Amino acid sequence: MNQPCFFFRQLLTKSLRFNKFNIMLKWKVIEDFTMEEFEEKFIKPIVNACYPGTLAAVSLAVLQITTSIPAPLRFTLLTASLTFTSSAFFIFFYTIYPTRKRLWTLTAIAFLSGLFCSLLAAVLLFISL
Repeated sequence: MNQPCFFFRQLLTKSLRFNKFNIMLKWKVIEDFTMEEFEEKFIKPIVNACYPGTLAAVSLAVLQITTSIPAPLRFTLLTASLTFTSSAFFIFFYTIYPTRKRLWTLTAIAFLSGLFCSLLAAVLLFISL
């Protein structure tokens, strides 16, 4: 579908012209903005960041629900939550700036370390019961 987006029908920029007594604003039309371009540019980074963000929320929910847990399990769950949150930030900015390969590397490292911490927390939870 190549229909223009309802909210962002045209992308506008403003140019200022300064006079001695007044300021004039002129709006120039740059391009038509289709729905696919809108989704690619604005919605895809948010959707990509939701996946590790959900895993961080699950780690925090387990930490909140369990009443008396040992300190190593608590720190493992907190570490998993922090690494998933950092992975969400990295994947958000990588989707916006895809030429930055370092962000992709940091995303992968943070996500894998979050998975490792989650597995370790599951093992520790099973041992403590």
